[in-house]
Amino acid sequence: MGTGLNILLVTPTWEGSLGFFCQRAFRRMGHTVTEFDYRRHALGASYGGTVSAGWAHVALNRLGMALMNRRLRRTVSRYGVDLVLVVKGELVEPSTVRAIGEEGGAATALWYPDAGGYLSKRSYRRIARSMAYYDVTLLCDPAHIPEVLKPTIKRAEFLTFGCDPEYHSRVPLPPEEAAHYGSRLTFVGNPHGAGSRRDSMLVALGDQPLTVWGNSWERTPLAQSPSVALRGPAYGRSMIKVYSGSEIVLNVSYESYLIFRNFEVPACGPLLITEDVRDLPAYFRPGEEVVTFSEIDDLRDKVAYYLAHPDQARAIARRGQARAHGEHTFVHRMQQVLATVFGQ
Repeated sequence: MGTGLNILLVTPTWEGSLGFFCQRAFRRMGHTVTEFDYRRHALGASYGGTVSAGWAHVALNRLGMALMNRRLRRTVSRYGVDLVLVVKGELVEPSTVRAIGEEGGAATALWYPDAGGYLSKRSYRRIARSMAYYDVTLLCDPAHIPEVLKPTIKRAEFLTFGCDPEYHSRVPLPPEEAAHYGSRLTFVGNPHGAGSRRDSMLVALGDQPLTVWGNSWERTPLAQSPSVALRGPAYGRSMIKVYSGSEIVLNVSYESYLIFRNFEVPACGPLLITEDVRDLPAYFRPGEEVVTFSEIDDLRDKVAYYLAHPDQARAIARRGQARAHGEHTFVHRMQQVLATVFGQ
């Protein structure tokens, strides 16, 4: 079952989302992909397509959720699907996954792309309960799955993120865009709150020429720094322009596993300076393809060094981009999905 599969992709596929890159990869591989945006089906036209469904909104749409789950089962039957791949799937009922499996026509897989610890939250309870019925659950953070949940998962495998070389590449910026998006040192993301690791790390950079893209930074101490330029959020193509206009991009997170930024930033061409998380050396060589740091002083020293040595920064960035484009694409990841599910 290596080629010509009929795949139902159950996920939002707005530009820049994981679903967007999964469907592009499957189609490049020669498979037929039907998209099923479970959030839009459940929450209606007022749902904007981003990851912020809003739990109050969900609570008011019980009927919509029930109809979405019924429509999902009918879609599997109607299209003669070989594989149902759900990305996150917090609104997909466990009974729906079980019924699809019992009907026997399609393999089922879940790609759960968030921190394992979130599965203990009430809002994630459908995901946690559904893992007993998916043929395979693909985890990006297997080390932090709650112990009580592990025995209930039918089958768990590791799957990390990737890049799309046609999308995640440096793009030329005309002068007016270069002035807006250009920066020697960039961070993309939202604040985590006063005293958090992320906020403290960025404040500790002191007088470095930092540009920060995200929501609500104007209400943080970072807004008081004269060397920091605050911008609004950047998504999709705007984020690609941010990366394309940057010499160095920082990854400062509270997660202890590889995230999407570990792959999309090197793929776009700037130097990535990232936290030293587990599994990173299996994908990029620290000091040769990306730069890692362990604590605030280490981050401060490395930022200062690579700003003062741009030729070295560019050399590392070139090697990181080549590694990302050559070995860590979403085609590679979707090949891994099919090999895991179908044993090929």
